[in-house]
Amino acid sequence: MDASDEDGTVISVSVYEGEILIGTDDTAPYTIDWTGTTPGTHVLKAVATDNKGVKGTSQNLALIIEAIQAPFNGAPHRIPGRIEAEEFDFGGEDLAYHEANTNGNEGDANFRNDEVDIEICEDTEGEFNIGYTLQGEWLEYTVDVETTDLYNIDFRVACAENNRTISLSVDGNEFISDVAIPNTSGWQTWETVSVSDIELTKGEHIIRLTIGAEDYINLNYMEFKSATVTSTNLRSDLMVHSQPNPFTEHTILHFDGNFTYEVLNSLGKVLETGKARNTATIGATLLRGLYIVKISSLNGEKTLQIIKE
Repeated sequence: MDASDEDGTVISVSVYEGEILIGTDDTAPYTIDWTGTTPGTHVLKAVATDNKGVKGTSQNLALIIEAIQAPFNGAPHRIPGRIEAEEFDFGGEDLAYHEANTNGNEGDANFRNDEVDIEICEDTEGEFNIGYTLQGEWLEYTVDVETTDLYNIDFRVACAENNRTISLSVDGNEFISDVAIPNTSGWQTWETVSVSDIELTKGEHIIRLTIGAEDYINLNYMEFKSATVTSTNLRSDLMVHSQPNPFTEHTILHFDGNFTYEVLNSLGKVLETGKARNTATIGATLLRGLYIVKISSLNGEKTLQIIKE
């Protein structure tokens, strides 16, 4: 900022928010670094002091600071991978999280400077956990999904009450509803709750975790693991594959001998069925996305994944 004195020399400029000093600089051009502030409107003023000790005060300046949502670690959480519950996005209330109780961090952990309740975790892994959760509260996490795939998700939870649930949405669309959280008989007695075969598409997304209709669930982390079955773990007499995969129009299913097949979406709905010997053409009527193919024969059953682009 600029400051001048007609009959002397400006020796310093101080900037205030109200009566609170933000900083002082004694070298022109006068620059003040201001960090750690909160979103909203801030009214500032500058006070210049000359070589005779005379002070001059500027007009008030209204400065509007807008919050932005950003990943906690400066980069999205990778999927597959583990997401620590307390590493939700930066951005604040109603942008990166919703905290119903505005009394500050009831968990008393010295980890983040916001109102989400974080406490020291006594699980075998993890330093902190989210606690004191209330119905309808939510946390958001920026993620980068490595590949379009089906994923199994492990939730590490502790709860001393019954009938607790959580839900997940991605980019505003709920894809896991009311996951039942067991009564683990203690707020630091930890168990793993798993959901299977959840489809996620490649790229960057926002995942929101929401507390259900009853208060209080402790969450340590959630971990995403690929649920894909590949040919490397099939017996030689039950080898099955499709070509091409991914595909755009249709794919050829290969299996040695007589077999029946089902094509299912990520919700388990059967979309195609048929019988064949050695090969079958499938997928012509499918929309873009990821699907599961179940093969049955006299020798057993196998499952594989196909992707239509």
